[in-house]
Order: sequence, then structure tokens, then C-alpha cells
Amino acid sequence: MERAQCHTIRERLFKIGALVRVSVRRVLVLMASGYPYERIFQQVYWNLHASHPWRC
Repeated sequence: MERAQCHTIRERLFKIGALVRVSVRRVLVLMASGYPYERIFQQVYWNLHASHPWRC
């Protein structure tokens, strides 16, 4: 993904079919078990969380 263009990243990481559950304290994203980029999505989340823990 380090050489990916913006539209590629958007299509692979942000345009996904998922169930989003919102509660008072958290947002839960339930992805389909067949989502091929789940590990990359998790790595992006943890990288963002490490740099801004109060926003994730």
C-alpha cells in the first residue's frame, strides 16, 4: 500500500460493507468475514490510535 494512489486506498479501506453499531462509549465496526483487507484496515487503525489515542 505504500505505493498506492489515493483512489486505491479509498476503495480498499473505506468503501467496505460493514455493520456499524454505535453505543454511548464506543463505535463497533463489524466487517464481513471475507473482507480481504482486514489486516491492513486494523494496522491503519492502530497506527492512527498510536498517534492520536484520544480520537480513536
